[in-house]
Amino acid sequence: MSTEKKRTQLQSIGDLTIASLLTTQAHTSPNKAVWTDYSSGMENPKYITAFERNKMANKMGNAFLDLGLKKGDHVAWLEGDYYWFLYILFGCAKSGMVQCPTNYRFVPDEIQRQTNHSDAVVFIVGEDFIEKVDSVRDKLTKVKHFIAITDKKKTPDGYLNFWDLLDNGSDKDPQERVGKIEPDDLFAMGYTAGTTGMPKGALHTHASGLAWGGLFLWGFNFTWQETTGLPAPYFHWGIIGCAVCGCLLLGTPVVAMGTYKFDPSVAWKAFAKENVTQLITPPAILHGMFLTPGWEEMFDGSKIKHFAASGGPLPAPDIKNVLEKFPNTTFVYAYAATEAIFTGTNREIMEKNPTAENVGMPFPQIEISIRDMDDPEKELPPGEKGLIYVNGPGRALEYYNAPEINKSITDSKGWTTVEELGYIDPETSYLHFVDRKKDMICTGAENVASIEVDEALMSHPAVFEAATIGIPHERWGEQVISYVSLKPGLEATAEDIIKFCREKIADFKVPKEIKFIDELPKNPFGKLMKRELRDPYWEGKEKDRLWGTK
Repeated sequence: MSTEKKRTQLQSIGDLTIASLLTTQAHTSPNKAVWTDYSSGMENPKYITAFERNKMANKMGNAFLDLGLKKGDHVAWLEGDYYWFLYILFGCAKSGMVQCPTNYRFVPDEIQRQTNHSDAVVFIVGEDFIEKVDSVRDKLTKVKHFIAITDKKKTPDGYLNFWDLLDNGSDKDPQERVGKIEPDDLFAMGYTAGTTGMPKGALHTHASGLAWGGLFLWGFNFTWQETTGLPAPYFHWGIIGCAVCGCLLLGTPVVAMGTYKFDPSVAWKAFAKENVTQLITPPAILHGMFLTPGWEEMFDGSKIKHFAASGGPLPAPDIKNVLEKFPNTTFVYAYAATEAIFTGTNREIMEKNPTAENVGMPFPQIEISIRDMDDPEKELPPGEKGLIYVNGPGRALEYYNAPEINKSITDSKGWTTVEELGYIDPETSYLHFVDRKKDMICTGAENVASIEVDEALMSHPAVFEAATIGIPHERWGEQVISYVSLKPGLEATAEDIIKFCREKIADFKVPKEIKFIDELPKNPFGKLMKRELRDPYWEGKEKDRLWGTK
């Protein structure tokens, strides 16, 4: 992949970088608690000041350089939701490395595919995941250093110890060794679900990360004077871009409660204790929090001034809960993707029409265009359905090592699409989301490429063909189910097939139901017609079908 710098549209916030903000805030507000982490429970919160955060970044960045890494190298990490992920993110930011988070729900085969695709030369692994990584370690041929986040006395054979490296790392700014970090330097590779079933790494620079986060929080009216609650998985780009980059940009303190071992009651109590007045969460997490018995006795919802949700479906009952239980909050629900940020709805729109088809107006500086599916250079008039194209700051630079895909999703003027369909309402100018061009399924805050599930199913010795679809689900928005035809003379039960899939793909991708069918529907050209399987479930509900990040 070319590492040529691509300033212009991706640059929108002067010469700021994540590295420069860390340094500046360490000097201007050294004792301000910028990150408070409750992932280890109410009894063990971790308070991190701006000074400590910068020191953490410097020591981690120098530890990477001491290993012989150079600016631009890729660092993969797999860990639960704990505050020390900030060492990795900001250590990469200060030393010019590219951090590549791994979904902690992945099975070993998925870990192997993504790690190898990322070209990571370092893999940092939390204690709970070492066994998984060890099962495919001999296949991770590009990784030069494995680092274990464990007690120093429990470091496994073949691993360096995370805490030892930090202890030995200098707290001087790594930029003294690698040179000044620029806005167009790469910062992160956020992996999408992918419409082909293969991993796609969306490359974000310091500039695009800060623009993504800034637009997200500015669009939601978040301010530095308030304290932001964050119940969310830390590895998602939406969390890194919004809560990390955005809150860093605004100087907003964060009270975090990761979802790896999530206890909603702890989250509510922690937010009350820390006087949280702003809230960012994936909708699926919020749903579980609203189901917590007695939560209103733990937390006064009237204190929430600003609420933001993105990354999956927000069911109508939860929209109603937000409007009623957070009576004093602004309310914005964002249509965004790992690759770009698009539009947002507000409280007024939600009160009038609490569905997700209407995804509102573009964020500041974002332009939306609807294009002809057969001729992406042709813009369609309001009211006509077509591919949604986006232009403006916050967009990913490109997909890593995917020149053909990059070419196919970008027009001659630099506008890009994530291959989803919509139209512009001619009366309101709001964007309406219609469907995914590819058969993506959004279940909770996770996105599933149906073809990846199909491939796992068809690797079962008894399965001839498979078609996976998403059907309505009250809590998760969509539920994964699969239609399967068996090979002549062979037998398998639904339980057998589901168990088989659990060894191939992450749990959230595994079909919740298997339906056996003699022959899958196809058109005259032999192309599988998933819509014929899916449409009966969505009859009368199509307007409620929700988008997801890709």
